[in-house]
This record gives sequence, structure tokens and C-alpha cells, in this order.
Amino acid sequence: MGDNAYHVFETPSPVDLKVELSTGQIDITADAVGQTTVELRAIHGDSVAQDLIDNARVEQSGSKISVIMPKSKGSFFGRKGQVHAIIKVPAESSMKVDTGSADLKARGHFGQANVNSGSGDIEIDQMASGDLKAGSGDIDVPGAQLDLQVDRLGRVEGESRR
Repeated sequence: MGDNAYHVFETPSPVDLKVELSTGQIDITADAVGQTTVELRAIHGDSVAQDLIDNARVEQSGSKISVIMPKSKGSFFGRKGQVHAIIKVPAESSMKVDTGSADLKARGHFGQANVNSGSGDIEIDQMASGDLKAGSGDIDVPGAQLDLQVDRLGRVEGESRR
């Protein structure tokens, strides 16, 4: 198959996004758009990451968008199998992200955000509410506006605005 995978879904209103990615980078942008786009790239161009991309499940069911990567069978201590997911959704979309060691950067304004990360960093511009869990990664939410539940073993940055 190809080097990257690109998917486009017609989503005129906010979506419920679900992302499962073991290792790599997740960039999600919430903006004034009428489509959801998903691009998957092999970070280091290796065959392990390409196999994960080729076998990813990216689908729409109504207002639900799923980006489910298979679990990597590669080494825990190597750079193989790292995937970069670049996703754009309508503003006010909700997200549920599960990751082992992938970093999450979410730009724009989100509704509900539920993120569970083993060792990746979590950075979300703005969210209405959410539940963020990180084992050893940093959590940064400068624009949390309502209820925010954080479970973290280290540093948390941000402010709550009501």
C-alpha cells in the first residue's frame, strides 16, 4: 500500500471522535469545517508503522468517527511502529483518546475530552469538560472552561475559567 492514508468524512456538525494509537504523535484540530479529515503517516518510514497504517480502522457511523490503530507488535524500545495521526474535526467536537506513549496536541475548542495516556504528553487548547489521565506524561490545558478531572502522577499546567 501507500506511504500515507487519507480519509475524508462529511461532518457538518460536531463529531464524537475516538482515537486509539499506541505510539507516535496525535494532532487534532477543531475548526469551523464541515468535514472531518484523517491523515496517517509513518513517522520514520518503517514497514512496521506502514503495516499499522494499512490495517487501521478509520470509519464513520453517524456523528461518530473512529481511528483505531492495531496494537504494535514491535519493540517497546525502538522507533519502529510510530504513527503520526493528523485529524481535523468541526469545532466543539468531543474526543476520546487512548494512547500508550503517543503525544497528543489538540488545537481549537473541544466539547468533552477524555484522554488516557500511559507516558505521552497531553496538550489541549480549550475544552468544555473532560477527564485526563497520564501515567508519566505532562498535561497542559490552558483553556479549560468547565469541569476538568485530572489524574496525574506529576506536573499539571493550566487554569480553569468559569
